[in-house]
Amino acid sequence: MSQISTNTNWSGALALALALLLAGCGPKKEARAPASAAPAVQAFTVREAPVTELKSAFAVVDSPHALPARARIAGRVVTLIGYEGVTVTKGQVIATIANETLAPEAAASGAQAQALRDQLVQADSDLVRFRALHAQGYYPTQKLEAAEAGAASLRSQIKAMEAQRATVTTTAAQGAVVAPVSGTILQVPVTPGASVQPGDTIALIGSTFILRVKVPERHARFLHQGGQVLIEAPDGGRTEAKVLKVYPALQDGRVEADVTADSLPGALYGQRVRVWIPAGEDQALVVPASYLQTRYGVDFAKVLRPGGATEEVVVRRGEPASTAGVPDGIEILSGLSAGDRIVR
Repeated sequence: MSQISTNTNWSGALALALALLLAGCGPKKEARAPASAAPAVQAFTVREAPVTELKSAFAVVDSPHALPARARIAGRVVTLIGYEGVTVTKGQVIATIANETLAPEAAASGAQAQALRDQLVQADSDLVRFRALHAQGYYPTQKLEAAEAGAASLRSQIKAMEAQRATVTTTAAQGAVVAPVSGTILQVPVTPGASVQPGDTIALIGSTFILRVKVPERHARFLHQGGQVLIEAPDGGRTEAKVLKVYPALQDGRVEADVTADSLPGALYGQRVRVWIPAGEDQALVVPASYLQTRYGVDFAKVLRPGGATEEVVVRRGEPASTAGVPDGIEILSGLSAGDRIVR
């Protein structure tokens, strides 16, 4: 009985040793690396900030130094070189006016002057002969003096005819209409073949362009020379512009001001442009534009709730509002409150 028990103990010990040996020879499990900490979420706390309140107004592209090129003689427009949009220089001929009566007048004056020259040649020839006879005592002094006076009269008439012809020629030369200033032709109210009178406008030329804005008189205190306004481009972007002049007189309850138009190189004369006028400061909720998401035309913001959970809320976006802390800020009209924490 004891022998059977001893054999059983030895068999169990041998099986245990064999199991431990096989376990030591098996593949070792690698130690699992500790999980890395989750990245910290960068949150922005919504606060009120002072923003500049902007009022919308319309300005018109104008040329304060637009000058008309006028006709100086009466006649018919023969040639018209300048048309709308053409750039011209000061003194450049942009049109030619012809008067059919000037050429016959010049020809008549020339013919009369030539006839008087022929008479003067004959008068000088007779005067030489009369003087010779008078020296010999065969010709009266009275008739000699009359011949000399007649020759002098012919010379004066020739000078008068030549002056008259020069006047007619100069008048005909004034048919060339020249540009009074360098710039762009804005308007041409005449066509080739049209009859014009002295002083009629042939073309309107603008040298510089500005924006002339009119705002209600209650906003006049926000406009001053050297101040800044915003010009809205056709693509919706806004650029800063400088106020050049504020007119002291009101017209129909509005104050006028001139603004630089350098940011609108392709603007047309008379074009209406939207401008934004500063009208004081107000408190508003301003958040960075990168914290807002737009889907299907709706703006969303992710609000960080207690416990780390986030919730998307619909917000109403306002105008861009750059502040010292948020240079790319957007004004929030509704959907958020001061103290809310938002994440990207």
